[in-house]
Amino acid sequence: MTNMVAAKAVGELATITRNPLRRPKSIGRWTIGSGRFERVTQIVSSSYTNWQLRRLCPLPFDMVRFKVRLGQTGGNDAVTPNGYAAVASVPNKTDAALMAATPVNALFGGNNNPNFPPSSVLRRATHQWSDWTRVTSVPRDDGGEGYWLVIRLALGGVDGNIITMGDTAGADTFANWADHPTRPFDLLRRQGAVAAAASGWSTMNSGTTNTTAPSTCPVVEVECLYRGMVFNLGTFGDSITDGRGTYLGASFGTQLCSELTAETPVAFEWANYGWSGITAEFIYQNVLDAVAAGSVPDMAFVEGFFTNNVPTTIPADGETSLVPNSTRWMDSYHSTMIQALEGAGGHVVTLPGTPANYSSRPWGAAADARRIAQIARIKAMAAHGRDVLDWATPNTGPVDGNGQQTLINNVDALHLGDAGYAACVPLAKQIVKRRLALIDGMTA
Repeated sequence: MTNMVAAKAVGELATITRNPLRRPKSIGRWTIGSGRFERVTQIVSSSYTNWQLRRLCPLPFDMVRFKVRLGQTGGNDAVTPNGYAAVASVPNKTDAALMAATPVNALFGGNNNPNFPPSSVLRRATHQWSDWTRVTSVPRDDGGEGYWLVIRLALGGVDGNIITMGDTAGADTFANWADHPTRPFDLLRRQGAVAAAASGWSTMNSGTTNTTAPSTCPVVEVECLYRGMVFNLGTFGDSITDGRGTYLGASFGTQLCSELTAETPVAFEWANYGWSGITAEFIYQNVLDAVAAGSVPDMAFVEGFFTNNVPTTIPADGETSLVPNSTRWMDSYHSTMIQALEGAGGHVVTLPGTPANYSSRPWGAAADARRIAQIARIKAMAAHGRDVLDWATPNTGPVDGNGQQTLINNVDALHLGDAGYAACVPLAKQIVKRRLALIDGMTA
């Protein structure tokens, strides 16, 4: 890397030189978000469940691939369905455009009817990428910006249960998502009990789909080869990074990418690897899964405080050894995630712990003081070039009667709502733009 600009400290310059930020590239990666796998979807022998997902892409595209992710049931009895898939581009959002589209079959390892095995254990998932499929985006004819991509997947052919992403109620439902201002997609349909012969593209329209309970989806990640340059952002963590307080995994990333795309010479995509309810150990496994699948973001926002590890108290740090679930133990676990992601060419931004109201996490004054001390410790690393997104400060309220800091802009005493995540966007944008300015030839 040559002619780096805007380096503000020798420590920062050394950090950038040692682990240079990736340049934007033509392949953009996007995820639906939400890592919940507690919902069970029934599939009937010789019948299929169809899903249809439509999203708005920021640039014209020429190739597409997508990831199917399946979990495991609590009874460890998830079955292995087979499936069919296809992709297309449409000029507008009407059913007529969908029916008139020319779909292209999507293969998996050259197979047009592959098997999709589940995870072997609870709270993990299998990841199966389709092959790259040649499909060219078509211009919009409705006066809007961007390009519509439609993905169709049918799974079935076996009796039993499969575990997909999503929920049918509460924070993980897809209801009203089409109207959400930071939506990453605008349509999700599900159609059940479809014969294999009828599992084709033409059957999927508003008159034939189940629009009352569409809130599961096995397609969780999409990559497009764009006619332009894209920078991929992402996050790893639990329900707080996932964006549990929003309609479905918005967190701060979709708004961040939308604003950066409008303000910089390149497009930005958001990959949300947050998973509700998991601890540090499982977050680390998700990091390893992303590395193994080649899904490491160019810049990853990664939690450094793990709320699900400390539901009732935060242990004191040990003087000579790491006490499990203490903040210095969390520092160590976070370091393993940094090593894995940066070893795969990514760049990490650390997220310190946000407050939690006493009704959700009864830590009390002494334990909460340990979280606060860790925030100071994490923020001090910025003086040596580490990027830190302090999303705690703009969402911290007054100390309560238990001596514990309170969480403002929340939806349930633990999770941030839209206002809380919106407060993070300007801070995240500063980090991204500063790093882009350090890439030779990039301006922001």
